[in-house]
Amino acid sequence: MPQANIPFATPLSFFRSLVIGLGWLGGMFWLIDALANYFSVETTSSSLRLYFNLAMVGLGWLWPLAVGLQLKASSMLRVLLGGLSIVLLFPSVLFFGLVWVIDRADWNNEQVLFVKRHEPSTQVVVQSRNAQFATLSTSYRTVQLTPMLDLWQRIEPVDTATFDTTGWQRVPQ
Repeated sequence: MPQANIPFATPLSFFRSLVIGLGWLGGMFWLIDALANYFSVETTSSSLRLYFNLAMVGLGWLWPLAVGLQLKASSMLRVLLGGLSIVLLFPSVLFFGLVWVIDRADWNNEQVLFVKRHEPSTQVVVQSRNAQFATLSTSYRTVQLTPMLDLWQRIEPVDTATFDTTGWQRVPQ
């Protein structure tokens, strides 16, 4: 009976594939974060936000290295991209620690100002965020919260002085 030769990945090629995959995953996290900021969407789960930001920062420095490993480029370009990855490692570690400390603060609803008449889950609220870092003070914002898929919400800044209250019900205080 003939024997089939099954090719096994060498440890070096497995490591290379792992770095490429994790690097592109980190790059995709940065892209998702940029799109979420552009479309003013945030998660309602503080633990999901924290873990996403930690993964984004933790894997983001691998992206230049992944591009360098994936390209069939000159060795000089690979060395430059590898050097860029190493240079990005140090700020990434510092930023990782800052995200761990600062990003634990949640936006809390202080006061509900308006509720949409036909969609009571859409509200205009005043929110506060008490940062858990010694030098940061409490921040406030007035926003319209529109739920999306139960785990996300769209955030739109609201100026209550010029806000059109048509279709909205004022919540008594």
